[in-house]
Amino acid sequence: MCKISTSAILLVALLGCPLSAPGKEEEKYRAAAPEHRLFEGNELGLMTIERDRLANEIAAYVSNRFADGSKEHKDLALASRMLAVALQLNPRNRIAVVGNFKLSRGMATPAVKSEYASDLLADFLYVRSKVLQEQGGVANALLAGYLLAFAVEIDADNEDAIYDLEIMRLDGRTVDWDLLYPAFEGGGE
Repeated sequence: MCKISTSAILLVALLGCPLSAPGKEEEKYRAAAPEHRLFEGNELGLMTIERDRLANEIAAYVSNRFADGSKEHKDLALASRMLAVALQLNPRNRIAVVGNFKLSRGMATPAVKSEYASDLLADFLYVRSKVLQEQGGVANALLAGYLLAFAVEIDADNEDAIYDLEIMRLDGRTVDWDLLYPAFEGGGE
């Protein structure tokens, strides 16, 4: 057993260095909490039925991806963001609510029926992001950025989506994920 002196611990604490081995960060799902609504009323260029369908397909993708119980940290971060957006679009979406609950407790999600294979979902999200961007407005631009980022994460071979995301970045526009988690501002989880 390795002993660490008190002075070594104090030095590490003062320098802000972690004591754990690199790459051993605990895998934790950041639960979506859509109490603060980003997309209220008619500010989005989507009809209610489109919002519901979009929320359903995003949540179904996440649910099916974690149906086997896998929990890679990168995947959990993406799942958290995707379910947060799905719940912003429809806070009562059954797949998103159940998936958010189960992933926040480290459980596998149920496999669900989806209309799209992964590459087709990525194409759908990409096209929808372009339409929202063209419609203008702050809410449309925000959702367009989220959908574009999801399209790239889901299908890294979608060069059109990659190009548009990189151009967005080069233009100084970033996807603001922090808006999805207002309850966690200030570092509390």
